Order: sequence, then C-alpha cells, then structure tokens
Amino acid sequence: MCHLDEAGVTNVGTPSRVLAAKGQHPVCQTEIAELRTLVTCGAIVIAIGVALPPAIIFPLANFVPRNTIGVPPCTYGLAALSPRRTGELLHFIVDHFITH
Repeated sequence: MCHLDEAGVTNVGTPSRVLAAKGQHPVCQTEIAELRTLVTCGAIVIAIGVALPPAIIFPLANFVPRNTIGVPPCTYGLAALSPRRTGELLHFIVDHFITH
C-alpha cells in the first residue's frame, strides 16, 4: 500500500525581521514577486515508511535543470505552463515512481 500526495510549494521562504537603528526612516524588506510562485510537488510514501524521490512540476514553458539544484537526489523535474496541463504529465510521474 502506498500514498500519493500532491502539494503546492513556494520557492521563497517567509521574510525574516529587519533590524534598523532607532529613529531611522522606515526600513522594510522586499521580495521579488516573480520568485513567489507555486510549484507542484508530488511524493509517494510506501506503508513500510520508505519515501520515493519526489516529482516537481514547475510553472514554465520548458524545464530548466538548474531549477532542481539543492533538491533531494533522483528528483524528477517537469514543466507545465498552465496548471490545467499537469494532468497531462501524470504518466511521466507514474513512470518515475515505477522506476524507483
């Protein structure tokens, strides 16, 4: 028995506090809006507690390998410009899980 879960994950963490000297002009921290996009991450965990390498779908027209720097080994990366197209990629994700 196994469980497949899909989640939307952001690639930008929560902003930390900004320190400034008392009496200074207001200081704020900004984020680059383009970086705060959701990627779809699918993961399978088998009942005995083994987790298979995840599959990540990026909201891009073409997959760029540098987007998977720092992810777990054997992570499968895909690209779909529209969230409606992620269903078309399901057979690639299932094949990835079958090979592992």
